[in-house]
Amino acid sequence: EEFRPRQAQNIPFFGESHSKSTFVAPPQEAYGSPAPAASPDVVRTPARRLPFEGQSHYKETFVPHPPKQGEDEVRSTRSPGSSFPSPPRIPFQGASSTHEQYKPPPRSAYLQDCQR
Repeated sequence: EEFRPRQAQNIPFFGESHSKSTFVAPPQEAYGSPAPAASPDVVRTPARRLPFEGQSHYKETFVPHPPKQGEDEVRSTRSPGSSFPSPPRIPFQGASSTHEQYKPPPRSAYLQDCQR
């Protein structure tokens, strides 16, 4: 049995979404008036970024533990700039369930569809 897509029917849609039928716009007064212009006698100076001086709670309470046996080898396999080890590079061997379960229609079905 050949696969044949259904032809779309040209039936116009008449309707309204639930959102459109239930939305009530706020009254115009809710939008308020435009923001007042800044007073010309107010001079604004740009804010300076000050460096942080202090200690976080984490830095105060963190106690480093000695590395466990074998942890040094794991550290050497980490990606640059990452604190997580890189996954091992093992090639995938197997078949995906999609490739096992999905069987595409025969090539002739595509050719018939293009000739219409």
